[in-house]
Amino acid sequence: MKVLLLKNVKGLGVAGQVVDIPRGFAVNKLIPAKLAKFPSVEEELKAESFVPNGEKDSSEFIEWAKATVAKLAGKTLLFTAKVSKKGHLFGSISEADIAERIKTDFDVEVEENQIHVIKKIKDIGDNRVEVVFSPEFHAALTVRVEAIK
Repeated sequence: MKVLLLKNVKGLGVAGQVVDIPRGFAVNKLIPAKLAKFPSVEEELKAESFVPNGEKDSSEFIEWAKATVAKLAGKTLLFTAKVSKKGHLFGSISEADIAERIKTDFDVEVEENQIHVIKKIKDIGDNRVEVVFSPEFHAALTVRVEAIK
């Protein structure tokens, strides 16, 4: 079944691309989450000549992505939060929190859907996250959570 991606979906494609996927995955997961929709004939024809975001092939984007990855790779973002006696957070650190901190600390605009958290951040300590700008350009960061003293 063909669907038009409305947002970037890791391992599947980028927004604006038409992909062929199993019907169940489309109907049960992507469409209810507003990540995809059934394309019209016009949208499907337009997607045949689709180049993701147009700029992804440009040298300007490549230069920007290399510089941004160099700026972010290996860095640590520090968060402080209230924790229980067992070291669990009251809540969690979300992708939105991480995107906001990246903007504040490094002056880089990042969308929430570009941040990939391996395991929900609900405990103090170090957590690895990845910021994906395109399949070729991504940066690994450490999110360190400490208890408020």
